[in-house]
Amino acid sequence: MTDLAPGTGSAATAINDHGDIVGSIAIDDLHTHAALWRHGTLTDLGTLGGSSATATAINARGDVIGQSSLAGHDDDGQHVFWWHGGILTELPAQGNRAYANALNDHGDIVGGLVSPDGQDQGAALWRRGRLVRLEPTFGDPGTAVAIRVNNRGQVLGSLNVPGSGWHVFLLTGGVYADLGVGTAVDLNDRGEVVLIDYSVTPSRAVRWYRGTKTELPSLGNPDTSASDINNRGQIVGTLTSPAAPHENHAVAWTAANEVIDVGPLAGQVTRINEHGRMVGYVNTPTGNLHAVVSDLAGHDAHLFVRPRAVRPGGNVLIGGQIPTSGPQACPVADQAVLTSTAALFPPDGFGPVAQRSGSGRFLIAYRVPSSTPRGTYLIGVRCSGGNVGVSTTMRVV
Repeated sequence: MTDLAPGTGSAATAINDHGDIVGSIAIDDLHTHAALWRHGTLTDLGTLGGSSATATAINARGDVIGQSSLAGHDDDGQHVFWWHGGILTELPAQGNRAYANALNDHGDIVGGLVSPDGQDQGAALWRRGRLVRLEPTFGDPGTAVAIRVNNRGQVLGSLNVPGSGWHVFLLTGGVYADLGVGTAVDLNDRGEVVLIDYSVTPSRAVRWYRGTKTELPSLGNPDTSASDINNRGQIVGTLTSPAAPHENHAVAWTAANEVIDVGPLAGQVTRINEHGRMVGYVNTPTGNLHAVVSDLAGHDAHLFVRPRAVRPGGNVLIGGQIPTSGPQACPVADQAVLTSTAALFPPDGFGPVAQRSGSGRFLIAYRVPSSTPRGTYLIGVRCSGGNVGVSTTMRVV
């Protein structure tokens, strides 16, 4: 993990696919400013005139949203700002206070409204800077809050259904779907939803897709929590291990719902981008929060062949990564051996041993036997008598 703001309190709340990170930095013991980290450089985005602000989301264009106080109203941080083109602007709230949770790459922003006396006023969508109130067709619309909006314009949120409790709603093309009891967490561009299901005890993190719910596996503790999903279907969260109930672990779930223990974490993982970069915060021994960034890519097994097509007798490079921990792992004490057919790897289909680095990466120069028949060959990896579960193809032409 990398500390983004050594020497000062900070927190990271979101990351885009370019690696831009937003959150907040401490100005003193009581106040924070919205912050942006780009190419390792910290930019103080300031406030809407008050003494405190924090950034909550950033899109691919680099637009940033968040909350801020106004001049003379430092006790009221519920004013939504939009940072675009280097300018900080307050979004309209029709006389209410407001908060923003997410935005998509088209600039649509979602969140909620709160009256000056603290009463919920429903879910909100800002499109081209204009406020649109969202009115779910079930439950109590006044309790609704919009959590996420994807690039298809789908909106995910939660609201209270009298007599039943909190439910998750998904708005698609003007139609509201009730996804059941729970609270909304995140939504990707495929329409995959992550929610916390409260219909069971203890509550569970669940993946919802096209009407089907799939419970996310845990590290042995059934009480699971998730915080974000990317367009590859990777989900991140923070779990407590039954073996160490006072120790949190950062975890990730693959698109196939395999759970990866990223490691002990005295803090929270908040977001993951399309490249597997995760951001969050850790609690330091001094009691301060520090923004951090980490990389999930080191836990993903993969193979490649260059070139993908070769003549008999030609040379190729076979490489990739076979990690030493996780669901597609080969422990460091075991050999990771390439496999295919005997025609490609004579005499028995077992090829070279992947001599891996500490991170699991390897690269092998291989000469295809001149007797290899033309065709497409599947190349895999075997470890301690079992297949790792990762493969690639190569054509002999």
